[in-house]
Amino acid sequence: MRFLLDEQLSPVIVRWLRSKGYSADHVAEHGLLAMADAAVVAKAVELGAVIVSKDADYLAWPNGLPVQLVSIRIGNVGNAQLILTLDAQWAGVVERLRGGEQIVRVF
Repeated sequence: MRFLLDEQLSPVIVRWLRSKGYSADHVAEHGLLAMADAAVVAKAVELGAVIVSKDADYLAWPNGLPVQLVSIRIGNVGNAQLILTLDAQWAGVVERLRGGEQIVRVF
């Protein structure tokens, strides 16, 4: 499973995902910083990746997203706290994605 992290998330999270054995990219690696959400969606489609984002705009995507989304609904916390929260939930997130859920929210 491949993940594309949006710009609100640190590349530290990409490294954490890679350490867990997942293929993960940050939008910065693809020249997509400050680009429209549509460009991020197009890149995710191209890569066959799940978008991981804190941006609520993806939740209201017209006609639904053409890719799966992990919507991080955690307030502003440091990377260490975010990783602790994700680590506790990530196996379930992946299971739900593999089960076909289009949007998986992490709180």
